[in-house]
Amino acid sequence: MFALPDVHVSFSKIVKEEHVRFTLEDVRGARVSGIAFRAMKSPIGEALVKREGTFHAAVRVKRNEFNGRVSAEAEIVDLAPAK
Repeated sequence: MFALPDVHVSFSKIVKEEHVRFTLEDVRGARVSGIAFRAMKSPIGEALVKREGTFHAAVRVKRNEFNGRVSAEAEIVDLAPAK
């Protein structure tokens, strides 16, 4: 598990009505993309879709295999507003 402090949501898209594909970005422009499963059933989904504010994110890095392509992908475990 990794902590990503002070990131904002630079991209988000609802997938199959309950998941959210996202990209988080820090102030230096470093980005990480991933998915938040069942996020639309929690405040995390709303925060990702709104794309407003700065957050501290806890993510797990997982192997993603899709259409014969393998990549690393972040899965959000928790998301909290940065104060």
